[in-house]
Amino acid sequence: MSEELAALKSEVRALGERLKSTEAAAVERARSLAGDLGAELKRYEEDIAAEARANPWRSLGFAALAGFVLGLILRR
Repeated sequence: MSEELAALKSEVRALGERLKSTEAAAVERARSLAGDLGAELKRYEEDIAAEARANPWRSLGFAALAGFVLGLILRR
């Protein structure tokens, strides 16, 4: 019986170690994905700003249209 208990404790310890390493890998992967997403959003922001600078009247028109549509939606 004590051999079974010792084997069970060893398995639980091994499982705990695997869980810690898996958790560390998951945290690292999440950080990497968050960094990638941040970089991609920064590129989109720069592209939008460049487009707005290149075509200010079109950007103003889109903003006015979006505000009008949003006003119609919220009004109901």
